[in-house]
Amino acid sequence: SITNNPDELSDERILAFDLMMTSENHTSRLSLYDLKFKIASSAIESEIEFLFESILSVESQLTVNDIILVELRKFLNLKEFIDTHCQIRQYSFQIKKCNNIEYAICLSVELPIEVFNELHFLPDPEPFIANPDHYKDFLSVYSTQTSEKFCLSKVG
Repeated sequence: SITNNPDELSDERILAFDLMMTSENHTSRLSLYDLKFKIASSAIESEIEFLFESILSVESQLTVNDIILVELRKFLNLKEFIDTHCQIRQYSFQIKKCNNIEYAICLSVELPIEVFNELHFLPDPEPFIANPDHYKDFLSVYSTQTSEKFCLSKVG
């Protein structure tokens, strides 16, 4: 069972919990254009179980032990879903519906279709060429193909 009480966690989970709390603490102090960053709580056990049940509808042979991406890619139906609906990054995992009514995993789109068709995955940060100490603004990179090339943990 998953808990947010550090007294009930293993040593590894205590370290992860401390790191998460430190990260949330630092992030909550950030602001952009005088607006504070908003932080959402991490998923609770029931949400994780619901996600796993949804994944089982794509790939019924999956078990909770098959949790690393290399193992997940062995399941062809799940691999196809990940390849066509997901964007996996160092710090994010995004899923976009397909609006194909024959594909049972995706619920129907509730937005007007013209709005839905303009939705894209969130872009990766890209520095200004003229000033690499600053990033391009969101609108200039949204809906463009970006990569993790400039991800801070990958820049050496």
